[in-house]
Parts: sequence; C-alpha cells; structure tokens
Amino acid sequence: MKTLFEGLANQNNASITSTLKNDTSDLRAGGRLVVTKGIISIELNYWTNVWKHRIDGYIVADDWDWDTLYTFVSGVKVDSLSKFNEGLTNMGLSSISESLKITNEEIRDEIMKAVDVSPSVRSLFPGKKLFNSLSREQKRKIILDDAIVNYDKADAWQLNNLGLSESPNTLPSLEQLIEIQKSL
Repeated sequence: MKTLFEGLANQNNASITSTLKNDTSDLRAGGRLVVTKGIISIELNYWTNVWKHRIDGYIVADDWDWDTLYTFVSGVKVDSLSKFNEGLTNMGLSSISESLKITNEEIRDEIMKAVDVSPSVRSLFPGKKLFNSLSREQKRKIILDDAIVNYDKADAWQLNNLGLSESPNTLPSLEQLIEIQKSL
C-alpha cells in the first residue's frame, strides 16, 4: 500500500513510455475496373482495405465496395441495367432479361482478382496470397492446418469459427482437428 501512495506522489513528474505489442500495415486499394459478361460491360470504381492475414503467407481484403459508373449492352450505354432488364421482361422477353445480369458475387470475384494483381498490393505484400480469392474448401483447410499447428495459442473464437462443434461452448480437441484434417 505504501508503494501505491509513493507512486502517486511522483505521478506529476512521471515520464510517458509505450511498448509496441504488434505492428500491422494495411493499404486502401482501389481503382477503375471493367467487368464484362458476354455483351454486358460494367465500368466501376472499387475500393477495399488490404492487410496481412493472421495466418502467415496470406493477405485479406475487407470493407470493399464499388460504384457503378457506366453500363453497356452490346456497346450501347444504358442508364440502368435493372431497368433495361425490367423493360425486356415487360415485353415478354424474360429469358433474355435473365441472361443479361451480372451478380454482385460475380463483381466481387472480379474485384478480388484485380486486388490480387494490383501493383500497389503486390509491392506492399510481395509473395502473399489473397485469402479472399481461395475457394471455401481451400480456406477451411488452411484455417484447420493453422489451428492444428497453433492449437496451444488458438483462442476460443478461432476454434469456434472452424464450424466443427455443434455447440459454441464445446471446442474441438486437437485430436478431433487432426482426424478432420486426415479426412480432407
């Protein structure tokens, strides 16, 4: 108790120090991209944050979005692809309308491809693979391998996010993880 009060007496003259516990780098990547599917082209501006993944050798893109600038059908600019498709449907051409769509998932995939080859991303994160561009199965295997190698350091959140336990309060054992890894 005496040490506490002695420390308080000197608090006004105390120097400030800090200890760096972890260091990260991230990049706000973006650009202009033309996504084409058959006769449809959408020109857009995209942006995303890119940083090192907690698993060594990977980067992740997150908080991404885009703004559509122009849409073309057979080289002809249209104000709105959805309204264009609605007009086709109203004229009884719903099968054509259905074929003239680019989904948000398709646009996201093309943005991830652009991020993966971006010179600014490659210069800040040389040799790193974009985790977002991997298949669901590839991601699961990488996360599982990392959980096995770092089991003693893994926290409950990481182990729960493997999606292996039926109950969020029951964490998989190392033996369970190894068995699952063998089955992949």
